[in-house]
Amino acid sequence: MKHPAVVVLGIAGLLLAGCGTDARTDATADYLTPGVKVAVSALTDQELHEKAFLDYVRREHPDLQFMKGDQIITIAMSFCRMYDQGGAAQDASSLIRAGDATGAYTTEELKTISGAGVASFCPQHVNKFRQEMAMQEELALR
Repeated sequence: MKHPAVVVLGIAGLLLAGCGTDARTDATADYLTPGVKVAVSALTDQELHEKAFLDYVRREHPDLQFMKGDQIITIAMSFCRMYDQGGAAQDASSLIRAGDATGAYTTEELKTISGAGVASFCPQHVNKFRQEMAMQEELALR
């Protein structure tokens, strides 16, 4: 054989030509076929963001499955508003104690809601939140 590379390329070309239809063409045809519906999320970016937040909080605290999502988001956003307005550690503690006093949420649930809420809805305040939670833990140990 004088030109083995030419023979190999020729065989490869024959094999590729004989493989049938291109799989990408078949998959694309499903999307272009009239009457075939493609699932598209009807949720906005904000709604997807809120859903991810609620999924996380409810995964951490399964009892919150029965609480209205709007209420949980409102609590989370109250921490953001507090920080936006220059709130201090005592304010965060007060919000958690006030929520705990209603009996609707435990302290641990409120800490998760506030922490995940700050991280999700006002990440510019994450470091401040972490510092305040560390201060609370330090005070509790005394």
